[in-house]
Amino acid sequence: MTVIYSGKSAVFDVNVKSTLSVIEQPKSVSTSLGDIVVFNITAKGEGLTYQWQLSDDKGGTWRDSSNKTATYSTTLSDKNNGRYVRCVVTDTYGDKKTSDAASMKIASSLKITQHPTTVKAKNGATVTFEVKATGEGLTYQWQLSDDKGGSWRNSSNKTATYAATLSEKNNGRWVRCAVSDKYGNTKYSAAGAMKLMVITITTQPANQTVKNGATASFKVVATGDGLAYQWQLSDDQGKTWRNSKATTASYSTTVTDANNGRYVRCVITDKYGNKKNSNAAIMKLTTLKITTQPINAKVEKGKTATFKVVATGSGLTYQWQLSDDQGRTWRNSSCTSATYAATVTDTNNGRYVRCIVTDKFGNSVKSNAAIMKIK
Repeated sequence: MTVIYSGKSAVFDVNVKSTLSVIEQPKSVSTSLGDIVVFNITAKGEGLTYQWQLSDDKGGTWRDSSNKTATYSTTLSDKNNGRYVRCVVTDTYGDKKTSDAASMKIASSLKITQHPTTVKAKNGATVTFEVKATGEGLTYQWQLSDDKGGSWRNSSNKTATYAATLSEKNNGRWVRCAVSDKYGNTKYSAAGAMKLMVITITTQPANQTVKNGATASFKVVATGDGLAYQWQLSDDQGKTWRNSKATTASYSTTVTDANNGRYVRCVITDKYGNKKNSNAAIMKLTTLKITTQPINAKVEKGKTATFKVVATGSGLTYQWQLSDDQGRTWRNSSCTSATYAATVTDTNNGRYVRCIVTDKFGNSVKSNAAIMKIK
């Protein structure tokens, strides 16, 4: 207050600034139905008055209550569940402060006790998801996502279970359930996925070529759930098949003239009833054979004599041998190719040469002996 004297009269100029402020805001309350809920406000200022206001549309509109103290209390019921309250504080100078809004809410007993889980099945099978929850007046809304939970859309299903026919179109789809109680509380279940089960063969059985009496082994590697195996045999190049006794991921047999050329394959079945056939593989006896024998070579002294062998088979290796006693004894040369060459001299004139051809299965065949001579 400022006092200004002018002559004999005193003139008073009152210029007071309001100090109104809200020190403590009302706080939201969540408690049981029928409990007394209490909201308090603490404000600082002169000559304060209070007007509590109520909103039933989350603060969209407000109406005055009959309460004009620093405390507002009421009994929590279904009717005022979710109601917002706030207080307008006015001081002696007419300044006003409006508090933050607080809410009253019935504490939810809503709890999801069983979540849906991922379901795997074969194409065309029915997949079912279930949610279990506790609470009052529960309602259900199943939701679907085709982007792994990035976005969700409501399905038409509003029960505690959701069922769908599994197909390539909805393979991988996620499902969840929004469970709400009568007080408007909502909880979302964990997401489960529907998966179309397929059998994937990662390693096919391979053709086997072995010598007569040796064992041919075939193996298949696959991914899937609960896989079972049935090896099948065909003696007409895959036109008809019959089951063997082999029911594991591998099949072995002794190859003889009787089953030479037999086809084998594996039928794989998963626990959902899906079936997949492997590629067919063939068991064969080795075909190691010399088709062109080395021939005698007669050249001038000091010239090169060349010998060649041609053979058929798998993974062939060659070892040329020499004999200086007309083939009675033999020793290995350093030559391990299909061709052997040497300069003919008096020393090796009349020498015998031959080649031992070996395939990757250990089968060996000897060529005829050829002779190098000076012309």
